[in-house]
Order: sequence, then C-alpha cells, then structure tokens
Amino acid sequence: MKWLEKAPDEMASTAAKMFNVNASSIRMRQLRERRQERNSCGILNQHGGNNLILTEAQEQAVFDSVKTS
Repeated sequence: MKWLEKAPDEMASTAAKMFNVNASSIRMRQLRERRQERNSCGILNQHGGNNLILTEAQEQAVFDSVKTS
C-alpha cells in the first residue's frame, strides 16, 4: 500500500505481482480507505460513526428525562 501511495499511477495488479499478494485484496483495501469518514477533529474513524459531544443544555435534557422516567 505504501508503494502504491508513492506511485499513484500504478495499478493494483502491478503491485500484487511485485509483492506476491492478491490484487483483489489491494483493491478492497483501497475501497475501504476511500469510504472511511473523518470525524469532527479531522481524524479518520477506525470503527463506527462520528460521536458528538453534547452541549450542556442537551446533557441537562438527558438527565431531566431520566429523572422523570
């Protein structure tokens, strides 16, 4: 993958032959990297979605709803 990053014009099949790996594995990894989303800090999420921090008003509303339940 590092070699492909340095040579973006090369095909996955070329890298697969050079490094003796399955070309579909390389293409799948490239697809997953393109589909990853960035969180609010600009960092790529490893798993799951973008968790947000509640404002104080939202947090208080959660506490109030728990007290009335």
